[in-house]
Amino acid sequence: MMPLSVLADRLTLAPPSLAALVDLVERSETMMRFLELVREFLPEDEREIMAGQPWERVEAFRRRFEARYFPLADFPYDDEESMEYLLCSIPVPLGGWTYDDYHAFQDNRPGLVLLMSLVIYPWVASEKEYVSARIPILEEVKRLVGPELAGRIPEEGWEPKSLHEVCDHTRFRGVADCADWICSCTGLWVLDTNYEEFGEEPWQRETVDELARQYPLVRQLMDRVQGMIDWLEDSPTGNFARVLNHILGSQVPREQLPLRHGGKTLLEVFGGE
Repeated sequence: MMPLSVLADRLTLAPPSLAALVDLVERSETMMRFLELVREFLPEDEREIMAGQPWERVEAFRRRFEARYFPLADFPYDDEESMEYLLCSIPVPLGGWTYDDYHAFQDNRPGLVLLMSLVIYPWVASEKEYVSARIPILEEVKRLVGPELAGRIPEEGWEPKSLHEVCDHTRFRGVADCADWICSCTGLWVLDTNYEEFGEEPWQRETVDELARQYPLVRQLMDRVQGMIDWLEDSPTGNFARVLNHILGSQVPREQLPLRHGGKTLLEVFGGE
């Protein structure tokens, strides 16, 4: 049985500290903003989402949001700070290429390196930089499939439009899709953008609806690219030779790509399309 002195201490309520009151108010504001987010995008799930403990609510939101719209970026959704993080912006998993991604090509699978070797350098630069930036990739292709095949690739590569003209409606469509992805011209927001060049996306109905509309197209394109990578790796020399034989039947002059956009949101960049 609990001693009366201990019971008395537990029943005595000290006045709350000012810091505790400020924390309570801030958490209340955060919770109201989170509730508004739930009511905007998952109104029919409000009761189930809000029934959990505070640290469980963001994870419940994530599961239901992804089932209805599109995947969100990975972060600790059950962490104490997760609600504040979620409210800052849509955690969109952007998959566009960065300058560093391109130049760290050796970190990619061999099949993707072979596809990279076919594509024009994706940043606006001098003709000298166009060629010099591709030299390490072409050297790696020599190692993967031999100097004879590598020597058939133009120094500057092909621009996406050229590859589409010869690869669309064929078994090699994934080659052109990969070129679009590398050059950030798929027309799909999450594949054409990255967080080094674009700002974070605020929660807006228009943005969420468009990302949800594009998500099946993103999966289809990346499935084709992945399928081409797998196929090349099944027989690198033989299958890469087949790709080159197909492409070299028709060449279109390369067009310079536009400058990349910096510091803009997805709607600002793509809103006029």
